[in-house]
Amino acid sequence: MRIKQRLMLLSLCVLMLQAGSLQAQGDRFIYYESEDTCEVFFTETDGGFPVIPGYLPWYVQHTLIAADSICKTFTPSELKDIVSSMSTDSINTAHKYLQLAHYTDPLLMAHLWHQAAFDPPAKYKTSWYTLSFLIREEYWKRNAQDSLILYNIGLAHNIYHVYIEEQSQREDSTWAAKLGINDGNPPIYITYCAKARVLDALRGVIIHGQCSSDPEADYCVKYTWGRGPFDSFGDELDSLGIERLGPLKLAPGSEYIVVSSIHPNSYATNPAPWTNYPDEVFPITSEGSVIDEKNIFGLGTVVSLASFKSAVNYQVSRFMK
Repeated sequence: MRIKQRLMLLSLCVLMLQAGSLQAQGDRFIYYESEDTCEVFFTETDGGFPVIPGYLPWYVQHTLIAADSICKTFTPSELKDIVSSMSTDSINTAHKYLQLAHYTDPLLMAHLWHQAAFDPPAKYKTSWYTLSFLIREEYWKRNAQDSLILYNIGLAHNIYHVYIEEQSQREDSTWAAKLGINDGNPPIYITYCAKARVLDALRGVIIHGQCSSDPEADYCVKYTWGRGPFDSFGDELDSLGIERLGPLKLAPGSEYIVVSSIHPNSYATNPAPWTNYPDEVFPITSEGSVIDEKNIFGLGTVVSLASFKSAVNYQVSRFMK
């Protein structure tokens, strides 16, 4: 690798870590929910790219400025060579600060990666998505001993303790058509939507959305998921599979720990439409125990709520060291 590239990367890493007071960009990040549908919400900016709002902590501002400079300087192939030749300490540090940015405002991070998911904007040689992907993959290559749940937590946008207030559903055949199996009578795909009151945020400290127009009201989040008549392998679902992927995934009147991710409904629009998908769902019993059927956290299949939250918080904190 050329010495100039190494020096530039080093200076950017120093920029990411220094405790100065850089000025953030003046662009505003705007979030709003659709009034006529449960599962769609939107993000947009009223300025240029990148978006570095002034409300972010200094270390997040530094991380985004450094990432922006890297993406303007190196092509994907150059960046891949640089990342693979970095020390493990440097990879861990870069991964940590990207995680800190993600933790501070997950919706903003999702918006940034979405804005450059495939093609970088003008004056950029590579996308933020590529930078994030390369560092994350290199991190897990160097830290393969870490558990799968830690990997999933690292990819999650939010982890909330929630109470499900209400649920709605609709029938939709467009999903089957998009998969190319529309033979004139496509199987029905059912989309579910749940409104959840957030009782605690275990990952993602900024919660977007309120339960009512009252500014003092609790925060709510809306989850969207769906199912067809078949599973991911093409096998027809039995009644138990339908219920687990259907209305009982997040049943009204129940509490859950939900590990979720934010999915774009389009890659080419501003404002960008999104849905919040519940990836991992851990039911909470009326006695205050969490059901962990796969014993993912190694605490047993029935765990006290306090112990389960402690385990999640510990795993999340490992990214912050």
